[in-house]
Amino acid sequence: MKRLNFSALLLGMCAIPGIVVAAESTISGVKARIITAREVEEGTTTIIGKLGLPLMTAVEIEATIIEDFSIYDNTPTGIYLLRVVRVDGTELKEPVTMSFRVQSSSNATVAESSKALDDRLKVLRDRTLDEGWESTTNPDGTLFSVKIRTSQDEQLFRKSFLGSRHRLVVSEVATLNGQPKNLPKDVAPLSTGLEGHYSRTFSLAVLAERKL
Repeated sequence: MKRLNFSALLLGMCAIPGIVVAAESTISGVKARIITAREVEEGTTTIIGKLGLPLMTAVEIEATIIEDFSIYDNTPTGIYLLRVVRVDGTELKEPVTMSFRVQSSSNATVAESSKALDDRLKVLRDRTLDEGWESTTNPDGTLFSVKIRTSQDEQLFRKSFLGSRHRLVVSEVATLNGQPKNLPKDVAPLSTGLEGHYSRTFSLAVLAERKL
């Protein structure tokens, strides 16, 4: 099975399935090997993500919540990121910062944005009011014991959220976005808000949270 970087996948997704048009091409001055969509679908090619594992691999990480800042004026964007420091029990030489999204079925208390944090707090308040919710356990059997009963509890949670460290089960995913190549002049561009042809984004799907 081949192990390729994401640039190689990028061009393969634009090729006719099963047909390799050229041995390599160039994106932003960097040569990238072309692979086909069929290779990815049939599992004969493995795409390695930023965590150093094949995409869509469930793995336990430890990460700290940090805030994202605008590249234009360095103001908070209201988006939160995960600064990953440990993967599958191994400390990373250099932390990896990634965007993330919490799955609706997850027990995690992390939130990807200030709005999502508001929604998460409401869920926690509702669970606290439900009789017996405190017996809910993590996938590994440990007790998950965050409780929001009062406005004081909520304020404390918000204050400690940024910089908090979490043990999470995640799966890395990737998306392609941007403007099509060779776009006809009479065809409107995609409303992606992105310049250039492509944006390649790696992010984490948060599946569960475990006790540190």
